[in-house]
Amino acid sequence: MKKSGLLLTLIFILPALLTGTPRWIGLQTGATETPSQFEVLSSDQQHTIVELNLSGFYVEDTVTPAGRFQRLRLNIPAAGMLTQTGAPELPVVARFIAIPDFADVQIRILEEDVTTLTGFRIYPAQPPQPENGPQPPFVIDEARYALPEFYPETPARISAPMIMRDFRLVQLVIQPVRLNPATGELRISHRIRVELNYENHPGINPKIQRRPRISRAFEPLYQSFIANYRFVAPPQRAEDGSYLIIVNDQFASAVTQFAEWKRRKGWQTEVVTISQLGGNDTARIYNYIHNAYTTWPKPPDYVLLVGDAPEFVKCCHWPGETDASDLYYSLHEGNDLLADLMIARVCVRTLDEARAVMNKLCRYEQEPYLGNTEWFNRVCALAGYESGQPTRFWTVVIRIRNYVLGRPFTQFDTLFERWGLNTAQRLTDSLNQGRAWMLYRGHGDNDAWANVSPSWTNSNVYALNNGRMTPMVIAPTCLSGNFDEAADCHAEAWLKAGEEKGGVGYFGASEVSYSGYNDSLAAGTFMSYADSLAYTFVQCTQWGKLFMLLAYPLPDEISEEELYMFNSFGDPELNIWSATPRQLTVSHPQTIIIGSFPFTVTVSDGAGPVANALVCVMSRQDTSVYQVGHTDGSGQVSFNLQTTLPGDSIYVTVTGRNLLPYLGSAITITPNYPYVVYLRSIIDDSGGNGDGIINPGEIINLPTWVKNYGEVGAGSVTGRIRIADPFITILDSVRDFGTIPAHDSAFTGPDGFQFAVAPACTNGHVIRFTLVCRDANDSVWNSFITLRAGAPRLEYAG
Repeated sequence: MKKSGLLLTLIFILPALLTGTPRWIGLQTGATETPSQFEVLSSDQQHTIVELNLSGFYVEDTVTPAGRFQRLRLNIPAAGMLTQTGAPELPVVARFIAIPDFADVQIRILEEDVTTLTGFRIYPAQPPQPENGPQPPFVIDEARYALPEFYPETPARISAPMIMRDFRLVQLVIQPVRLNPATGELRISHRIRVELNYENHPGINPKIQRRPRISRAFEPLYQSFIANYRFVAPPQRAEDGSYLIIVNDQFASAVTQFAEWKRRKGWQTEVVTISQLGGNDTARIYNYIHNAYTTWPKPPDYVLLVGDAPEFVKCCHWPGETDASDLYYSLHEGNDLLADLMIARVCVRTLDEARAVMNKLCRYEQEPYLGNTEWFNRVCALAGYESGQPTRFWTVVIRIRNYVLGRPFTQFDTLFERWGLNTAQRLTDSLNQGRAWMLYRGHGDNDAWANVSPSWTNSNVYALNNGRMTPMVIAPTCLSGNFDEAADCHAEAWLKAGEEKGGVGYFGASEVSYSGYNDSLAAGTFMSYADSLAYTFVQCTQWGKLFMLLAYPLPDEISEEELYMFNSFGDPELNIWSATPRQLTVSHPQTIIIGSFPFTVTVSDGAGPVANALVCVMSRQDTSVYQVGHTDGSGQVSFNLQTTLPGDSIYVTVTGRNLLPYLGSAITITPNYPYVVYLRSIIDDSGGNGDGIINPGEIINLPTWVKNYGEVGAGSVTGRIRIADPFITILDSVRDFGTIPAHDSAFTGPDGFQFAVAPACTNGHVIRFTLVCRDANDSVWNSFITLRAGAPRLEYAG
């Protein structure tokens, strides 16, 4: 766990009533203001032992209608607070601990060094602050403050066991500061050693199913949040699961290209329609997902629901409420609220809407906009201000900005109401210039952000002109994700604004949400990405939810409500850009001999080998040829392919964080006949600016080589290029290659093929020619020439 990141929680959970300067109180001889330490000393199948060492704490005076109080905070990463309304608000340290699959858990204090301090009147925890109304009146539980008893009763406690996909967990909450409110005495456990004993008889929420390998999608969450993960991490490498799409029948055709892209990336993708489930019913939807989770060899890591609720794909509701939630669909092990898979929704009502949104999601990953690469490193944030609560909303944004600038972001706009910068025009201008992320902290409604002047409504989103510079929108505010209403909510507007405008994802609430909790959600989501702990959409939002649970540990009614009400809209597996995509150099065999064939893919960029790139090798015709791997430290991954179909295209796809996708291919061949396909080309733009890059408005000559991969020569070979692309006009399509001996190549000559690029062609646009070669015997071979406009040239064989 990266302590530098989690330290932010200390600030985010503090409400806005502090006055004066925080005072440091050291608890041990010579203690300085260095961070306190939480450490797991040992962990096995019998017990786990942890130790907390506090170097000190900060105290700050707070003036209230009931007089002056003190508030305390610890200088330890990811500290939280007790939140029982009216009772003393005291700091705690909460951590998730992995426990055996079946054991009961007992907690025991092994050692405790205590410091006693007097003269404290600790501030009482206030009612949760809903973000759709005024601050609740000040509350103090006078009866509790009159009791001469220490609160809380014990210095440590544990939650009920929970399951998060591959691990059974408890949340250990160490309560190192206890108060006797009647006397003002603090008992501070400045060193405490706690043991969790695992007793060999069944406990609640046993983990029944154990898979050979853990989920790669969840692995960053385990590494960040399971305190004893280094003791329990399995020796086997994590593996990718699958991707499940549940779509209303009306929109099934719109997801075809999207599903094929996910398959080509390396996700075994299953598309199922509502009619195939037996109808639009919550139980049927859940049961299908649950069956996939429990029985598929590769259970879903990601689930995408395509269709608005409730008409097209029904949503769920949390107990006793009527507002929309998809959380239930992600809960498959244990009676708890920790998601076991990563889920998101695309809310659409028409086929045209579905096509536009799914195309937007595809192009975001396949063809990132490269005409203005600065947008990848920029964030826009807008925050409200209230004089009665002067640090509400905007201070958390300041701290997020200070944390993420330089890692990886270079610009972070702060459009703050406090300084009159929160105008709709400024927000529009910022987004139209291109931003990778949008953060909003303020009041919200079903179709608007209220702290923009004037309110930023769905109409403002529809009027954006940001093209394909579509941001990920993080908006922990009230109601803007209320997606089961008749009219579009704000989250839906960002996705549905247009194929080339609006946003590419949205994280928001379907109900009235709460300050403090929302701050932690925002902070956690941004921190996970800035620290490279996660980079897919729902990895980041799930990281934010777990981060909130450290600040507001379970059981906590508001934490549980926030888990339910916050939903993710978009592609759950979307790889979010945060830097200019890196051009890849990928090498692999161009031909594959039928039968067993070793196939090694090597990936590098300008800085050297690229590790952890996702590589997928799949057949165009034979579904049994489908292999996926990740590159090692030398940038390589090897496969052993078994092919049976001569002339089949084997697609090779390489993707990864901030990597420009490589889309290449190889050809399966048999050695007893000629086989002439594309080998390589040179981009000659000497009639343009001569930079070797395809630019809008240029005429391009394309000198090209073909190769006969067969054992028999080919005579009188001609080549013709074809394309159906509104930005490309072919000027010279045919070239003679003559006789090409076996295993030899032929050249068009220096002029090559010729085509014109329209001035309106966008940077990054993929240009895909079909090269049709034909010989004297009327044999025909099709292959592809794939180029990219406005970016360093990519050459693909296929």
